Amino acid sequence: MAALAAWASAAEPAGDPALLERIAAAHRSVATMSARFEQRTTNAAAPDEAPRVMQGHFEMAVPDRYNLVLTKTNDPDWRQRFVCDGKRSAEIEQVAADMDASVKVRDAAAGDADIRRIISCARGDFPELAKDFAIRALPAEVPADGAVVILVPANAEVAKELDRVRIELGADLRVRTLTLEQPSGTRIGISVTAATYDAPIAPETFAIPERD
Repeated sequence: MAALAAWASAAEPAGDPALLERIAAAHRSVATMSARFEQRTTNAAAPDEAPRVMQGHFEMAVPDRYNLVLTKTNDPDWRQRFVCDGKRSAEIEQVAADMDASVKVRDAAAGDADIRRIISCARGDFPELAKDFAIRALPAEVPADGAVVILVPANAEVAKELDRVRIELGADLRVRTLTLEQPSGTRIGISVTAATYDAPIAPETFAIPERD
């Protein structure tokens, strides 16, 4: 793989190329990942508003299968799911228990770039992320042996959606938190509360529901 240092933005400090290579190597062999997380969304334009909090979990299998589910503690009937079986993807939203879920099915990689980016960040797929971002790594102050990876959009299309992404990794170089900053002032913070790597995942996890 080409040196990851080549992807660092000239407008940002160069970071530590060797550290970035170590982080990439730690994730390169990952074939499956399952994780639970909490997502908190805030907006700089409305600092007094309470964060919007969701819980979620996802499963992914290389190269392109995923299943991501979001729920709300204060709205137990609401549920949103994003799933891809490698050929097709779907977005399913349940608003109320007495209403049918809405289901949108499309070709894989059609309209789901934001979900794919989040999963790529969570599993440390930097070669994939480098298609859209300049990437640099820095040692983290806490924990002493951890690291921080900063992603800055490398093209105007992605810059319309994101200003930057900050990924914090623990001493084991596994992802602990993601922070996505959008041009609108919205900040999405994702904290990984549990993660399992390279365990078998049932194929039906990625099944696409059929539309009526």
